Amino acid sequence: MVSLEKLRKEIEEMELKKLKQHIRTLATLPEKDNPIVSCYMMLENGRVKFSNAYDELIQPIKGGLSTQEWQSVKAALEPIRIYLDNKLQPDAKGIAIFSRAGGEPFFLPLQFCVPLPYWIVVDSTPNIYHLVELKDTYHRYVVLIATRESARILEINVGSVTRELWTQRPELRKRIGREWTKMHYQKHTKERGRRFSKEIVKTLKKLMSEAGHTHLVLAGHPSIMAEMKDILPKPLLSKLVDLVPLSSKTETTDVVKATIGYFIRVEEEESQYTAEILSKELHTGGLAVAGAGNCLKALKENRVDTLVILKTYSPGRGWTCSDCGFIDFEQPIFSKCPICRGLALKEFDIKEEMVCLAEYIGAEVEIVRHSDALNRLGGVGCLLRYRLHDEFS
Repeated sequence: MVSLEKLRKEIEEMELKKLKQHIRTLATLPEKDNPIVSCYMMLENGRVKFSNAYDELIQPIKGGLSTQEWQSVKAALEPIRIYLDNKLQPDAKGIAIFSRAGGEPFFLPLQFCVPLPYWIVVDSTPNIYHLVELKDTYHRYVVLIATRESARILEINVGSVTRELWTQRPELRKRIGREWTKMHYQKHTKERGRRFSKEIVKTLKKLMSEAGHTHLVLAGHPSIMAEMKDILPKPLLSKLVDLVPLSSKTETTDVVKATIGYFIRVEEEESQYTAEILSKELHTGGLAVAGAGNCLKALKENRVDTLVILKTYSPGRGWTCSDCGFIDFEQPIFSKCPICRGLALKEFDIKEEMVCLAEYIGAEVEIVRHSDALNRLGGVGCLLRYRLHDEFS
């Protein structure tokens, strides 16, 4: 039996690196005879937020399966239900669980401090799109909370405070009276403040460089933030997301609530910029392709640097022949492959297949919430590492 305290610790230590490892595991999980259930739920106070959501999502799945298929799925659902009933962390806002029964069972529960949608799907492979979206949206950033007397540097990973990187509270030297005049003391205090600010920036630069952080939020009193911004070196200034008014006594969980909206806004701006680069590359004959067919081909050939996909992109399902690799998006699945006459035909979710292939080959996935440029391209495109001689966009 796993203790709640241990689960709490696991949530707090869920770093971006670990999430990437879990996604990689799911993207490379071999197919077996038994299907795998991918279950996403929104949580609140240690339980599924809408209590009927789980059962309501299961009913249509059950209705579309044969008796034998349902028995296999039912066996995979049982540990999911047990976990949802007994092992949810009070602080968790979302959960993703992947479960397969049979001779080679698989079970992976992941709890997060940010919401996930209600979604249950049964397929031969895990459905990882929502995890990839979470990774793309809530990845890592640093918050510096600074006052005259103290400073805290927090690392935020996947929507929760992973660790407090640095805390400093210098001693105040109160020597007013016969030793110092009031003017002498004020001058000393101002100079000490400047030294303290420079020490903070030096430490911040070192920590962000060593850990590879690319986004910074300054928080605290407006006047202190303005002073800190003025002394930031160019490498740190280029990573600055925004300034957020915040008390030095703010609890760490409230720090996330206060700052994550700014981070998500900047992340979306960066995603839109990537979509514009994709559009420009396509219109100038550069290293890019668009459309489901071209993107899947490039992904299978391991030529993709970044998969750029619109959040609302919904191409539906396609099918492929495992013997010759033929893919079709337009027609219903045949009894035999029209190319090689093979029988090894398989349906797949087009969007999920793209995301899974991108994670499998180690390509970046950029999910864009709003982009007219990407919408005009059909909702999906790829920035390539290289182009084949006979390829045309």
